[in-house]
Amino acid sequence: MKKLAIFLGANVVEEKTLNPLIRKWNSPHFKPLDGKFQSGHELKFNTDWNWIMPVVHKLYRFRVDNADTISHEHKNLFAMLIDDILDGISKNDINRVCNDCIELVKYIEIHKIKF
Repeated sequence: MKKLAIFLGANVVEEKTLNPLIRKWNSPHFKPLDGKFQSGHELKFNTDWNWIMPVVHKLYRFRVDNADTISHEHKNLFAMLIDDILDGISKNDINRVCNDCIELVKYIEIHKIKF
C-alpha cells in the first residue's frame, strides 16, 4: 500500500512517534493522507474507493498521454492491466483493483518508466 501512496506523490515526514511503525505523511496532492499519522496497514487503498481511484486515474492518464511514446512491450502490459482494473471497477472488486494497481506501479518502478 505504501507504494501507492508514494506513487501519488506522498512522502514520509521524519517525526518521532511512540510507535515506530506509524509515520506522518506529507501529501499535498492527495488530501486523505496529507498530514496524517498512519502505519502502512492503515492505508485505505484496498477498502476505500476514494483512495484507490486517484491511483487508477493517474495510471490511466499516463497510458493515454504516452500512447505514442511507450514501447510496444510496455504498451501491451499497460493495456492488459488497465483493462483488468476497469473490469474490477465494473464488478465493484476493490481488492482486485488495488492489487492490479500495485502490480502496475511495481512494473513502472522496475522498468524505470518516467511520468
